Amino acid sequence: MTTYIFDLLVGYEPNGVDNSQVHRARVFDKQNIDYCYIFSVLPPRYKFRYFRDLGISLDKMIIAPFYLVGETGVKSTISVQEMISKLKLEDKECSEKNFDNILYKISDEHSIRLWFEDNIVYEVYHIYKNELYQIDYYTSFLICREFFNKDQYGWSKRFFYNKEGKLVYEGYNIKGNIKYRFGSDWIDGEHGLMEIFIKSLSLSNNDTVIMDRISGFPYSQALLKYAEDAKKGVFLHSIHQFRYGAMNYEYYYLFKYASKFDFIIVSTELQKIELERYLKELKLPICTIVVIPAASIEKLVFERNNVIPYSAMIATRLTPRKQLDIAIRAAIKVRKILPQFYLNIFGKGEDYEMLNQIIIDNNAQNYIKLCGYQDLTEQYKRHQLYISTASWETLGITLLESVTNGLGIVGIDAPYGGPTFIQNDLNGYLISEDNIESKDELVEKMTEAIINYYDLNPQMVAQYSYQIASNYLDEIVGKKWKTLINE
Repeated sequence: MTTYIFDLLVGYEPNGVDNSQVHRARVFDKQNIDYCYIFSVLPPRYKFRYFRDLGISLDKMIIAPFYLVGETGVKSTISVQEMISKLKLEDKECSEKNFDNILYKISDEHSIRLWFEDNIVYEVYHIYKNELYQIDYYTSFLICREFFNKDQYGWSKRFFYNKEGKLVYEGYNIKGNIKYRFGSDWIDGEHGLMEIFIKSLSLSNNDTVIMDRISGFPYSQALLKYAEDAKKGVFLHSIHQFRYGAMNYEYYYLFKYASKFDFIIVSTELQKIELERYLKELKLPICTIVVIPAASIEKLVFERNNVIPYSAMIATRLTPRKQLDIAIRAAIKVRKILPQFYLNIFGKGEDYEMLNQIIIDNNAQNYIKLCGYQDLTEQYKRHQLYISTASWETLGITLLESVTNGLGIVGIDAPYGGPTFIQNDLNGYLISEDNIESKDELVEKMTEAIINYYDLNPQMVAQYSYQIASNYLDEIVGKKWKTLINE
């Protein structure tokens, strides 16, 4: 009985879904649920490290293209010295040595670079006239050899080998048209490769498949076609309907074929109610909708002794949906009333320059700071208030982390994070956008709410925040997952 989770994302910026997957891995470990996270495409090495450092064990990862040659793990095992001997580099000139790579000069035009971590080699680059033309990927053996054409983006040929060194299959990329060949059989692209992978899992009715993403990914159709016996579900990490009424197209495929799934998971009871009503109104097929939060907590953090008065924080990607310009403009107005007030914004994103310019134009650099990515563990303990201006948060992991640490929240009353974590007048304020006709008016409402927040009793705020957060302890969320998987 195994739960397969699709998938660990490659080619995108870090996001909340990644963090949700890590929370789930922790809960599954505690509940002794057997699970595997899938890389549906060959990932770059930094993605291994990223998910591993977040908290997903390498033992719980599968790389689909590697699995097809019989390699069920992702770990590399060949030491630097073993690789030097294997490639007969002992007598070659070592022209460059760094903490994670070594460059050997084979000739005036040819060189080889070994990439390693903790003295274990995972990739070997072959370079000719300063151009990368070949990458060799290693686990305990050479598992994939990749070739590049000059002036062409991405790989042109791939060869996948088993541990005996026998060629199992090969791939060709001709101007973006990808085909794979197993013996005399040709397979079209990543979708075709995933069909073979799904079939190779031999999924039974004892297995569960959870999709964190569905639209446009190569495994979606393959799972519907070749995983009929397994229980199948999709986690909605986004809203299903935008404010102006249009369906979130990311879920068009899901809603069209909803009857083929066993369950849809949402993070809040409110989204479940609205989703059921929405699908019924559109006369779309429906399956069971289950509420399991996208994140959970190990424990409540009772450390409020070092809170700095009139401090506020935000932790999020700097993107238009987060509407951080509203928070910054409100902070500038608050500062005129509360001279001790300051705001720290943690995160990165496309809106950085625009937001930074607002801060500079208002000479607010001393009390509004864009802090980049940081470990937030200690930051929650120092700040008195969390601010949320996002147009929607289906849960809002940082909102959960805030109440876990006893912070109050001032946020927009938008699906579904704000109303989930804020009790009006008790641990913060919800700002309704009803009857608000301009952004300036919303800034005024936000300003007023922040000022009023600092009049609330801090002990009362912490008490109600802890009460809300206690519903998200690992044990509580874990039981929901175990019930879903075992029922």
